[in-house]
Amino acid sequence: MIARAVGAKTRLAYKRSNRLFSFFWLVQVGDLSQCSAGSQCQSNLRVQLQNLLRSAHLRKTISIVLAALLWAPVAALVAAHIWGIAIVSQAVGPNVLANSGNNANRILAPEPPQGQSHPPWKFAVIGDLGKRYEIFLRALSEMKTNNIRFVFIAGDLAYRNTAEQFAYLKLKVAQSGFDRPIFAAIGNEDAHGRQDYSLFRRYLADLPDPNRNGFFPFGEGHAERFGFAIPADPPHQALFIAFDNAFGTPSNEQLDWMEKVLKRLSGQVRYVFLVSHVPIVRTFRRIQKVPSKEYLLPFERLEEPDVTTGAPKLVYELIGIDSREGTIPLLNLPSSALYPPQDPPRSLLWKDYGRFYDILKRFQITAVFSGHLHGYGRYQIGATRHFISGGGGARLQYPGARYHYLEVEIGDNGVDVRPRLISGETGAISKLEQVMVAEIFLVFQSHWWLYGMAFLWVGASVRLVGLCRRRVSPEGN
Repeated sequence: MIARAVGAKTRLAYKRSNRLFSFFWLVQVGDLSQCSAGSQCQSNLRVQLQNLLRSAHLRKTISIVLAALLWAPVAALVAAHIWGIAIVSQAVGPNVLANSGNNANRILAPEPPQGQSHPPWKFAVIGDLGKRYEIFLRALSEMKTNNIRFVFIAGDLAYRNTAEQFAYLKLKVAQSGFDRPIFAAIGNEDAHGRQDYSLFRRYLADLPDPNRNGFFPFGEGHAERFGFAIPADPPHQALFIAFDNAFGTPSNEQLDWMEKVLKRLSGQVRYVFLVSHVPIVRTFRRIQKVPSKEYLLPFERLEEPDVTTGAPKLVYELIGIDSREGTIPLLNLPSSALYPPQDPPRSLLWKDYGRFYDILKRFQITAVFSGHLHGYGRYQIGATRHFISGGGGARLQYPGARYHYLEVEIGDNGVDVRPRLISGETGAISKLEQVMVAEIFLVFQSHWWLYGMAFLWVGASVRLVGLCRRRVSPEGN
């Protein structure tokens, strides 16, 4: 019944507004053009207009339209707060997103039985989350099912680069119930520039843990540069170092710190992994191609037999195959620290990364993980494998790119890296939620003076609607 009544009122308002439009059209191009000045024809038209404006139905139509325009922002504000409060009430999980020793303490690396080798364990890498996080949360759910011990984000976790977007990410992680540690390298979308890392440092920092062995911060207040070893006490099975190259080549100061950590643990760690945002080789916004299947790893390309013909049918490919492709993902490092960009075999190497490449070679780095390219790529730089994984939820950058994360298994027999596809797309509800919560609710929570502006808006709206009802009064009042 209510729906019918609202529908009837809406149709009536539409008819009245259409009647007014038709009248003005008649005045402009119809009868008025045929009326002489001061004639009875013009007088009649003016009378019709006055009667129409004095119509009670028109008064109601104007009031409804004006009220809708004035009260729509208020309704959106109320809805955003209801939505935001609901998420906050569900975000009861621990703060697992932090680049700190406290967070590293939460990593549950399996301890080997006395006299036996380490059982295998897994961590995950994902990059470029976008700003709505539906894909990322779906990946976290799968990671938890697959017993991932911790997650590394390869940069670009807060695309709007506002305090509210960082807070929204933390709320969504807590709401998801994911209880494993999450660390993050800084990306170019996480800061306004090299001189302004304040938001990233504020939301990724944590209380220091003086009792945590095996955690290696760059310095106080530098949450974007850190390292930690697993297990915390030697001998270590793995060392992880996050470094900053979001806005250019790593500085000498940063490379000095990295070398210091690597020298300190020389001979005490089996595998070394580096994580950054920007790839350490040149990449292009198109699918990477190799000459043949021999250059592919498992899960980089999947074929299944066709149900009718039995012939191999391509399901997906993260790296394509083209026999005419001359570039292979095997890049040899020269003995010199200079890397001439004009040398064809080394054309994918950055000229300014000479010292960094030298670190890869001298310390036998196992793998480097990066993001930035919203897709997937893989290269071999000397003895170091380089994986590019930017399929965590941001808009994909080329045809054939897929949402994915990397599952890395570590064992005494070596390191196995497998890309895992994430199904689905970002839905309309996630897009609406991000606007309601991150761009309205959390903004108001951070700037309380906006509530005063909202109350002024409500008061002005009430006043304007009242004035409209009195000014457009029925005939005889």
